Amino acid sequence: MPNFKNQCFQQFIQPLTPADNLSSFIYTNALLRSANELKYPLLHFWTLEDTVILGLKDQRLPHLSTALASLTHRGFHYFMRNSGGLAVVSDDGILNLSIFYPWHLEDHELTIDEAYQRMVDLIQAA
Repeated sequence: MPNFKNQCFQQFIQPLTPADNLSSFIYTNALLRSANELKYPLLHFWTLEDTVILGLKDQRLPHLSTALASLTHRGFHYFMRNSGGLAVVSDDGILNLSIFYPWHLEDHELTIDEAYQRMVDLIQAA
């Protein structure tokens, strides 16, 4: 488990509405492209109401069109992102968190499992 006790982080807080839901991933993509220029890891906190954000793996679900129709019927917005794994539900009272680690602070490229474990470790330390 990384030692987060003395770790410095930058933060970026972003409240969004369904009308500008794609903005969170425009920022995400920009942050990913510039991650190596960061001095410290960046915590990106964002909120978004009534939205299901689908990942790359969700696009291959056999009954996706039925599920999307069900979401729309229940008043949820949805969109597909060009990264990540499975769906993320974002609604009132949910705080989303992304962590961006500068590449120069790592000794190797993190696997998806290592990256998820970093998130778990950070939340446990908090």
